[in-house]
Amino acid sequence: MLCLKIVGKIVKKNINMKKIFIVLVVAMFLLVGAVNSVGASGACCFSGGECAEATTAQNCTNSGGVRYAGNGTTCDDDPDPCSGTRAVEGVTAQDLEVENAGLLPTNPFYFFKNWTRTIRQVFTFNPVKKAELELEIANQRATEIEKLKSVAPQNIEAITKATANYQKNVERLKARLDGLQETSENPNIARLADQLADRSLKHQELFDELKVKFENNAEFVEGASKAQEAILTAVAVVPEKFEDIAKFGQRLENVVQSQKGEFRELRAAELVDRLEEKFVENTEKKLVEIGEKVEKAVPEDIAKLKEELAKIREENAKLRNEISALKDNFVSKFGARLEAQEIIRAEAAAAPTPVAPAPLQTTIQDLRDLSGDQSRRLKLLDEVREKASPSVKSQLNVARQDVLRQAEEQKEIGAEEAKKMILEAERLINELRGAVSAREGDISNAVRQLLERAEFQLNQARAAYDAQKYGNAFGQANAAAVAAKNALRPLTTTAEDYSRDIASLKNYYDSLIKKIQELNLSEEKYPKLFALVAEAERQLLELSNLINAKADPAKIVDAIRNVKLHLSTIEQLLRELFGVAPVPAVAPAPAQPSAAPQRVVSRCEAVKRNLNELDELLKAGRISEQDYKLKYESLKKELSTCEKESVPSSAPLPTSALPVPVSPSATEVCAQDYSPVCGVNGKTYSNECVANASDVKIQFKGECKEPSAGTAGGAPAPTPAAVTPIDSFFDVFVAIDESGQFSPTTVKVKKGGKVTWTNKSQKSVWPASAIHPTHTVYPGFDALGEINPGKTYSFIFDKVGSWKYHDHLNPGNTGIIEVVE
Repeated sequence: MLCLKIVGKIVKKNINMKKIFIVLVVAMFLLVGAVNSVGASGACCFSGGECAEATTAQNCTNSGGVRYAGNGTTCDDDPDPCSGTRAVEGVTAQDLEVENAGLLPTNPFYFFKNWTRTIRQVFTFNPVKKAELELEIANQRATEIEKLKSVAPQNIEAITKATANYQKNVERLKARLDGLQETSENPNIARLADQLADRSLKHQELFDELKVKFENNAEFVEGASKAQEAILTAVAVVPEKFEDIAKFGQRLENVVQSQKGEFRELRAAELVDRLEEKFVENTEKKLVEIGEKVEKAVPEDIAKLKEELAKIREENAKLRNEISALKDNFVSKFGARLEAQEIIRAEAAAAPTPVAPAPLQTTIQDLRDLSGDQSRRLKLLDEVREKASPSVKSQLNVARQDVLRQAEEQKEIGAEEAKKMILEAERLINELRGAVSAREGDISNAVRQLLERAEFQLNQARAAYDAQKYGNAFGQANAAAVAAKNALRPLTTTAEDYSRDIASLKNYYDSLIKKIQELNLSEEKYPKLFALVAEAERQLLELSNLINAKADPAKIVDAIRNVKLHLSTIEQLLRELFGVAPVPAVAPAPAQPSAAPQRVVSRCEAVKRNLNELDELLKAGRISEQDYKLKYESLKKELSTCEKESVPSSAPLPTSALPVPVSPSATEVCAQDYSPVCGVNGKTYSNECVANASDVKIQFKGECKEPSAGTAGGAPAPTPAAVTPIDSFFDVFVAIDESGQFSPTTVKVKKGGKVTWTNKSQKSVWPASAIHPTHTVYPGFDALGEINPGKTYSFIFDKVGSWKYHDHLNPGNTGIIEVVE
């Protein structure tokens, strides 16, 4: 750098020197390019039992001690000590997207490469471009280290020095990122964030491999750990400064899906776990700093500092919940991969002819040999086991014991690590006790059982620690921490989180159905896959019912996790069997902080609003008196029922493509099977459970008999309304008559208008978009559950077109919604 400054001063004084300087710079680039172009894939030699690839600029020694000049000579006569082995996973130059590592730090001309980098740094002025350049150089240095690992494994001093240079480079990158003032809304920042997320995952894995390879060199292991900490600190800037955790999570998930390897989701979970520790560490530092200020503050400043303290704690709790959910997502994805592989294994085992080893067996075997932080991996495997099927859990148990043993042998788990894990479990259990106490014991049995299990395992961990069985102590403490986290989750999840989750899961389901349709798969040929799809639909319905019935939060959270795992298993099965591209992570956009919170409208208030709108339509002449009377009668009846029940709806009025059905009064989730019973009130219910949930005594089994003509005061039965289209307006009503038909069968509504279905029949209905049973023609148009007699369901249509729909419980009953401008 000093040389460049001196040259710069000379250049300013002499125009001829300026020309010479430009020529020198161009020559330097050409020279470096020429040297870099020297093949880095020359003779393949083996040294000391290590697979190595020699460059043409170096010599290497094979296992027999014969030296081969790096001039393209082959090593065909060299006994290959690596024959028959299979690498578990490994980061290559191709993974790092560098075609040629070029000059390596061991090359005497390497300083030319550094000069070109310095020149590029000096003449790059855009702040974002500067950060991108630092990331590019860091990635080049990582590629050089990967190459050195292969061609010069004996030169540990050079590898250690290269790692230190990488660390310095990443620290400069962190400084560049801190200086940026924009968010990821800027496409350039978004691109940089994508690259940083991708590189950080690969670089972490690379250094994990190196730490295993050179585990006996304490200096290198320490340097590699510092390098990992540096890139972790850099990537942490993205969710801290450029975007929220949810958006960062989507970005990271899309990056992970584009990578290769059986353990990509597990690697991502490990990265997020490291980020979680980093965020907790930063928060604790802030709390300590404010605590020190409080001790020294004058009385008038103490209140303000305490408010700041409370705000940080609140933000920390929210951050931990969000990042914990992100980690849980990757854990679930990895668990789904194992479940999909287990399905393939079971199918292979049932095959009449012998088959190759199933993918799950290979994955479990490789898991034992996978490089990385074994103690951290042990924590994540316990979370995978928590939701695994019995067959997968059985195989994971064996792998877990091997990972625990390796961690002890590699001294990754000792007294200090076990004690730290015990303290973490104690912290989570105390937090759980506090949450339970705040609810004055009003918690579910599921949460209570998890708390009891966590306390038992913590006591086991303490006993093992006292007996100096540190591996066992670590494992028991981690299991206690996992149980406490699972118990805390339903106590800290909000209704807003539920709404976001079910919308995201519905989008995920729709995407998977679309992929199955594109593959033109048949149920006859792939019965297992279609059985999984049917189960996913059932689980989504059950989840919707649980939310609408305001069920126990523990049940809702458990149902959400089950649906996620099930849908992920379907996706992984499609990828394993058909090589289907991953489903992009696109969650519903979070509400903007500046936007006013949406007011929750009660069911009664919503009906009154519809009545007012109906009056305005009649006055404006936009609806006939016949239609007005029909709709008025329906709304007045609903209002009367609503006021008697006095139960406000937990869902806001529909404002998005995903409808939320009006909450049923039942607090029990009933099956969909149709075994009709007649209540004492003369109404038919789909089964005994639905009647009991409606607090109606059963008169007899079977449908209630229709009253004969003229029983109501001798008045003849009303003639059904004509099944014809009605005039277009923004609020349309459809009745489900006694026969279960939609009346009118075809309606028109303006774009952005609302259609409300009123169930006037004695049976439950389920309006949903064609095609049965996937409801994918108009995504989101789906009641997601039964609409009981006397209840309503509304949906806002914002797409112009003619949309067919049907009753999911009776697909023969169909209708059409015509949406016009």
